[in-house]
Amino acid sequence: MGTRRTAILLTIATMALALTVFVWPRTQTEQVTTSGEVSLEEGAASAPGNGRGNGRGSDKKPKRTTTTVETSTTVATTATTSEPPATTTSTVGPTTTTEPATTTSTQATTTSTAPPSTTMPPTTTPPPTTTPTTSPPTTRPDTNASCPNDLNSTISITGERFEKYRDTNFPDKTLFDATTAVWNGRDESGAAIPWVVTLRSSEGTGRGSCWNGGVVRGPWDDTDPDITWEEPFHHAGGITIDVPSLTVVNMYIENQGDGIRTGDAGSNTVIRRAHLTDIHDDCVENDDLHNITITDSLFDGCYVGFSARPYNDAVGSSNENLWTVRDSLVRLEPQPTVYKGPAPGHGGIFKWDERAPRVSLHNTIFRVDQRPNHGEIGIPSELAFESCSNNTMVWLGEGSFPESLPSCFTITTDRSVWDDAVADWKNG
Repeated sequence: MGTRRTAILLTIATMALALTVFVWPRTQTEQVTTSGEVSLEEGAASAPGNGRGNGRGSDKKPKRTTTTVETSTTVATTATTSEPPATTTSTVGPTTTTEPATTTSTQATTTSTAPPSTTMPPTTTPPPTTTPTTSPPTTRPDTNASCPNDLNSTISITGERFEKYRDTNFPDKTLFDATTAVWNGRDESGAAIPWVVTLRSSEGTGRGSCWNGGVVRGPWDDTDPDITWEEPFHHAGGITIDVPSLTVVNMYIENQGDGIRTGDAGSNTVIRRAHLTDIHDDCVENDDLHNITITDSLFDGCYVGFSARPYNDAVGSSNENLWTVRDSLVRLEPQPTVYKGPAPGHGGIFKWDERAPRVSLHNTIFRVDQRPNHGEIGIPSELAFESCSNNTMVWLGEGSFPESLPSCFTITTDRSVWDDAVADWKNG
């Protein structure tokens, strides 16, 4: 019995020793693993980034991480812990937003998925570049808008100008080279220049001359309540032509009362490749009822398109004269400064008189966005056609076009007709 008891006790002791040997290494392994995870997190946080992913030396998530490092108790048997969703900070323009890890950025119209447990570096999208709406084009020496080649002398006007330009005594067939000249609307004292360029034949000379180029801007803010149609725009203009048979080419005029106007002696005026915009009265005023020819021009913003209405009854009939408009673009622009009626508003395309010249109108596109405050956006009864073909009216107002047009017009509500034609002109 003693021997058997001794054997039983020896067996129990041996089993206890074996159990102790088996359990102790396993417990140590789990503790080392937990310790190793903490070391991995600390080592990764101090490792240099590679500019990608989590910015900690690798863009791959560790297989095992511990999120309870800051707590005093760690469960050694936890193999993997779940983490809160990572956040990515993206900057779109001036606004910074914090998004979930998987986001769709509507402003940037791109979808970005951040890897788990990764903080993405901020991505900054610069705000879009703003292009001023009044930025004038460079006057181009267009080959199809050149001056006549039989000119005898040249007067050069160059650089930024701080005074009105007046010439009342120049030889026949003079070239005014203003291709680099710019008027920004004010003189050296800061006062506005109301009538910028005037060419007048006081001595009966100057016939057959040509004005080439020039940028003419008005200085007025038409949102200022003190700026009205009557003052200053009814008493301001880009260029006044008061000499016979003068040609104007490649001229840019912006924010003026009248764009181009003829005077008493301004017969047989030719306008080619002119670009007028934001004109608060007449784009072209020919109230002395001369022969006038307009070709290949862009009038992109007129209060009134063309005026042939004398100021008084002293002007006789000029029905034998001819006003030609060909291969051009004309848009009426609602202005905050109006002659009468609600603002913004505009007048008609043709401001006409029964004494006015006959009209030859071909291959020209008109755009109108609303009904006029006064005048007609169709063809006034006083206007008589010499010829008319292949013209287009782009109507962007409400309902059907409110006036009748002759058969030489096509009416469309497709704005791209106008936009494409303007783009073609500017690229021409």
